[in-house]
Amino acid sequence: MDADNTPHVWVLQGHRKGDNAQALELARLLGWPFEKKQLVYTPAHALPNLLLGASLVSRDRQKSDPLTAPWPSAVIAVGKRTVPIALWIKKRSGGATRLIHIGRPRAPLSSFDLVITTPQYGLPHAKNVYELPLPLVPPIDLEGADAAAWAQKFAV
Repeated sequence: MDADNTPHVWVLQGHRKGDNAQALELARLLGWPFEKKQLVYTPAHALPNLLLGASLVSRDRQKSDPLTAPWPSAVIAVGKRTVPIALWIKKRSGGATRLIHIGRPRAPLSSFDLVITTPQYGLPHAKNVYELPLPLVPPIDLEGADAAAWAQKFAV
C-alpha cells in the first residue's frame, strides 16, 4: 500500500492486446494507482504452469519491465503466460500481494485471491471465482462519422 494506505496495483501486460485491455480496464475500474508491467516471454512459456510454478523462467529479463520491491498490494494478470510470474510476485511479497486473474489461469484456482472469468471457460463455482457474462472491455468513445454510422445501422 502507498503511504496513505491506498492499494497499489501492478497490471501485467503481455503480447495480446485484448488481454491487456481487459487488465487495464479492471485496474481503471478499481480506481487505485496502478503501474503497467510489460512482459516478454521466453520459449519456456509453453511449458505447463504446474511445471513452471512460481517462477520467472518464462520471462525474458532483458526485454521485460523490472519486477522489484516494493511489492504491489495486488497484481492483475490475464492469460496463461502471466501465471508463473504473478505467483512469483506473491511469493516474493511474503504472500502479501493479492492475485487477481482474468480468464482461465490454467493453474489451481486456490492460487488466486480472485478469478474473474466468463462462461466460455467453464470454471467451477468457488468462493474466489466471479463469472461475468461478457469480457471486461473499455468503453468506446464514438464521435462524428463513427457515431453517425452506428446510429444509422441501429435505427428502427
